[in-house]
Amino acid sequence: VVRTFTDHVLLSGDKHREALRRLLGAFSVYNVRTGYCQGLNFVAAWLLLFYPETDAFWMLCYVVEDVLVDYYSSDTIGVSVDILVWKHICRSKMPRLMAHFEALDFPVEAVLTRWLMCSFVGVLPSESTARVWDVMIGDGSETLVLVAAAIARERDRSALDAERRALVRGHVVAYAQLDAARPEAAFAAARQLWTPGTSLTLSQ
Repeated sequence: VVRTFTDHVLLSGDKHREALRRLLGAFSVYNVRTGYCQGLNFVAAWLLLFYPETDAFWMLCYVVEDVLVDYYSSDTIGVSVDILVWKHICRSKMPRLMAHFEALDFPVEAVLTRWLMCSFVGVLPSESTARVWDVMIGDGSETLVLVAAAIARERDRSALDAERRALVRGHVVAYAQLDAARPEAAFAAARQLWTPGTSLTLSQ
């Protein structure tokens, strides 16, 4: 709890931290199968920005149980599947970028796991995060996959210009810096990469 949004003006105070502690504690009792899992603190803290504590609790239950299915299970299988989907999209649409990452043995899974399990909370600017959530609540985790793929495509050329692992790492972090005033641009780019509902052949 104390490490969640430590520099956020609205979320770093004692009052909010106590609310977050109660929310996560109540959820771990209510949903024994999930309990507490990495990333839930950011998701819960984000919900507390918009909802009273009780409503935030039920929204957290809905997100975990119905929107991001198996993201927070003991094996986080939902996240693993969506990372495979992301890799498939990027290999088919951005083969040079994926080859570059693989040649550097860059841990894209570690970056993607954080993006997905936090639903971009603390990654994108707040306005863009809110738009991502608007779509995610209706369309599910495929929204997160598409946004992650669109971010990668936006920075494709920059990453390919990097010659050292440290520079590539910096570019991957910079992927998240979408223009907060133009969140719709990310979705327009995402829709060109993959149409939800179409079949995918996944490979490692």
